[in-house]
Amino acid sequence: MQQTGLEPGAPATTDREVFARARSGDLAAFEAIAVERLPGLYRLARAILGGDAEAAEATCNTLVGAWHEIPHLDDPARFDDWLDRILISECRMDVERTGHADAPPGPPMSVVPPGPREPSAPAVPAVPPGAPDELDHEEIIRVLDGAFESLDAVDRAVLVLHDLDRRSPAAIASALHMPPGIIKWRLHEAHLALRASLEAPA
Repeated sequence: MQQTGLEPGAPATTDREVFARARSGDLAAFEAIAVERLPGLYRLARAILGGDAEAAEATCNTLVGAWHEIPHLDDPARFDDWLDRILISECRMDVERTGHADAPPGPPMSVVPPGPREPSAPAVPAVPPGAPDELDHEEIIRVLDGAFESLDAVDRAVLVLHDLDRRSPAAIASALHMPPGIIKWRLHEAHLALRASLEAPA
């Protein structure tokens, strides 16, 4: 796998040069730093949106948006967090369009044909502690799936990044450009919502 050096830390001079070329309009340079992010972006979109086609479209729209906006990104070490924010904004707009939940409005993005795919990720987070014993596995998944769809896209993203991607609240806060305390609160409230769905009478 090609190493871009854009992870947090001090990128090598050659990697900074690739990033600089991407910022100046070099599409091949942008593809070089974006291509290895495709699987992770698609997996996150698939976990939030629950569908292959929706995830592929959100991933492609994210890369189109990033290509147009990269001239405004000065720090290559922030590339991954910045890309995650664009993806989550795109997922939020998809949730708004499909009417699954009330989500805050986000900026419009261009639409392009679906791109690369990878095996599907789970559409729901892990079962919260204290799930009733009398519910069988299939019923738990059904209830959780319905509860997950009732959350807005940001809360879905927080759950997916924490419960599936195993990111810390601090890392999620960095990716979403939100205070860590807000992330912890949203994570707590989302878990409460899932548990309440499991405990509600059928």
